[in-house]
Amino acid sequence: MNRIRQIILGVCVLATIGGTIWAQGAFRKLKDYKVVTKENKTLVAEKKALQDSLRIHKEWLAKSLIDTRNATELYSLSKGMTASFQSVIAVMRDSVIKINRDRSKLEARVLELQKDLEKARQKKKLF
Repeated sequence: MNRIRQIILGVCVLATIGGTIWAQGAFRKLKDYKVVTKENKTLVAEKKALQDSLRIHKEWLAKSLIDTRNATELYSLSKGMTASFQSVIAVMRDSVIKINRDRSKLEARVLELQKDLEKARQKKKLF
């Protein structure tokens, strides 16, 4: 009986030691789980912040690209319009030169006709 008691006592001691080791391991795992959970929450929040930042940067980049494209198109358009305006100005300049030339010819013709009219009036008075 003594022997059985010693065996039972040994088993109880081993069970107590095993239970203590198991409880320590369980509490260690629980502590690690809490740490991992906190880290996970932190990482999730950081991931969300980074995704929001990425979204904002993508929107900004898209807007910048659109603005750049619009500026490039506007530059091309204004460059093309400059050539067009230059050709219009050249045509207008040529037209003004031609009009001035025609006006000077007409003024000369008017002076010539006025002289002829004066001569004709003087001849009429004589006759």
